[in-house]
Amino acid sequence: MDTYDYSFKIIVLGDKMVGKSSLIGRLTGNTFNEKTAGTIGFGFHLRDIEIGTKKIKLQLWDTAGEERFMSLTRTYFRDAHGVLFVFDINQPNTFQSVCNTWIREFEEKGSTDASMILIGNKCDLETRTDPSEIELLRDRHLLDYIETSAKDYINVEEALVALVAQCLQKARQLESLPLTMDPNISLDPFILPPGATRDLEASYCYGYSCII
Repeated sequence: MDTYDYSFKIIVLGDKMVGKSSLIGRLTGNTFNEKTAGTIGFGFHLRDIEIGTKKIKLQLWDTAGEERFMSLTRTYFRDAHGVLFVFDINQPNTFQSVCNTWIREFEEKGSTDASMILIGNKCDLETRTDPSEIELLRDRHLLDYIETSAKDYINVEEALVALVAQCLQKARQLESLPLTMDPNISLDPFILPPGATRDLEASYCYGYSCII
């Protein structure tokens, strides 16, 4: 049985049709479907990654971007170690949703220790989102920002590695605290949210190694 140094739960948040499922498709099987349908409820995938000498198991949660699923989506915030906030750089309204809805919801319901990265997806298209507004959001929430294209496979892997590296850094910092402190890093079998079962679709991607 494989053993891992860390297990991190990563959730992907953003409006429908911004490319969340396409990004995860690239990350878990290097696949891209031009006609990907909107996610209903959630999608669950597994991924192995190595950073330095550390072997890490990732739970990747693809969430629905529609308001009618918001109450369900909030249940995935629990125990999340990292978040990718995704918007479509060609659709400024999806950026405003990240500003006004997704970040606020996660900050209210999610872990205060979670690592967060802002993703401007579909950089193969014309950029219509105001760069100055992106910079303001980054400064306000101390977010790293990466532009990606799931279609052209630009910066997709780099975005995940950047987020996992942040999670790993925080885990190491927490491990250095006195033993009376709860590090909040799960090395146990995966804990699924209420209503979820283990017969979920899972994608496995092995062998990736990144030295930083």
